[in-house]
Amino acid sequence: MRTVSLATVGCKLNQYETQLLTENFKLNGFRVVACAEDADVVVINTCSVTSRAEATARNLVYRSTKLSPKPYVAITGCYAKRKKDELLRIDGVDFVGASGELLDSLGYIERTSHISSFNGHTRVFVKIQDGCDNFCAFCVLPYIRGKPQSRGRDELFEEVCILCRGGYREIVLTGINIGNYADDGVDLTGLLKNLEQIDSLKRLRLSSIEPTHVTDRFLDYMCHSSKLCSHLHIPLQSGDATILRRMGRRYTSGDYSSLIHQLKQRLPDVAIGADVMVGFPGETKSRFDNTVALIETLPLSYLHVFRYSPRDGTAASKLGDEVAEDEKKRRSAQLISLGRRKWKDYCEAFVGKEMEVLIEHRREPKSGRLVGLSSNYIRALMDGEDYLMGRFLTVRLQRSTGRYCEAEIA
Repeated sequence: MRTVSLATVGCKLNQYETQLLTENFKLNGFRVVACAEDADVVVINTCSVTSRAEATARNLVYRSTKLSPKPYVAITGCYAKRKKDELLRIDGVDFVGASGELLDSLGYIERTSHISSFNGHTRVFVKIQDGCDNFCAFCVLPYIRGKPQSRGRDELFEEVCILCRGGYREIVLTGINIGNYADDGVDLTGLLKNLEQIDSLKRLRLSSIEPTHVTDRFLDYMCHSSKLCSHLHIPLQSGDATILRRMGRRYTSGDYSSLIHQLKQRLPDVAIGADVMVGFPGETKSRFDNTVALIETLPLSYLHVFRYSPRDGTAASKLGDEVAEDEKKRRSAQLISLGRRKWKDYCEAFVGKEMEVLIEHRREPKSGRLVGLSSNYIRALMDGEDYLMGRFLTVRLQRSTGRYCEAEIA
């Protein structure tokens, strides 16, 4: 039997697309193997959001082309679309393009547009849309992924039903800009209401949502939903008015602050995460300090901190006023430290309380203990047997230890 190994660089959407490609290879008689050394075909699904992601992808490609015997090496994803000619010049690369084109080039006819499992995951990422037309100054994705396109709600309902029949209980909806979801008059809130009708589905979670899409209607739904997780990841990027304008973001720091405080007032236990970018062109020390000052005042639970990475063809790449890499690193370290403090404070507010967690199909590597994820994104560590994996348990949090909280089964 022919074998294939697939590697993913990048976001939850990429992981979904790799899983879909995996299932299409299986339909065409392939056995999936973990190690590229054992594969007849190696697929690297790439990311192009940052230069670091591209470097990671290139390293995987170089390693694959040097294997003996050399497999058929295929590169898909955003980097493949953005730099196709550059990647084709790498000695040993056999294919660069979209995943559908890859299947065509190999002559495989059997196709599925749904996933039925998610290898190695307790929670499943489901793609609901693709593309974005915001054209933020730093972002290359609108040029790669194109205009917003949404999957049909009936198609999504069927896919989630299949996954739930397979034993999955939490679905994470993902896309490039999921707040843009639209299918024949049904928006994201309407889609969520539709999916909630699936009896065997226990939880719905959103990967990330733009602040401009957290509307009053969405908030009203979230406050009364029995299945949408009490967790939102809402990108901030900067807390400085000038930088937000230069980025082309569609809100002010005041808008963002009002939204986060309103969320916390209506849903006191909600976990709120934020993306923050440091070193955007023109970010002086005082402008960075404005970002720090804003975050200090906000009831955010955690931060994802990124250093600005110039992308050819974007508006930001032409701005000048670049920030030195050493300064980017310093600012990044400062915000990472602030984010850790925010997370510690958030978790400690739940110590001594009981909460329901979904036990993951993996143990924490260092301690060997079970890991459970709550609706509000707290990861709990506890003792227990393997048969508990995939189940919902009520636990009592004992103490915060950084990334995790120690817990006992209640």
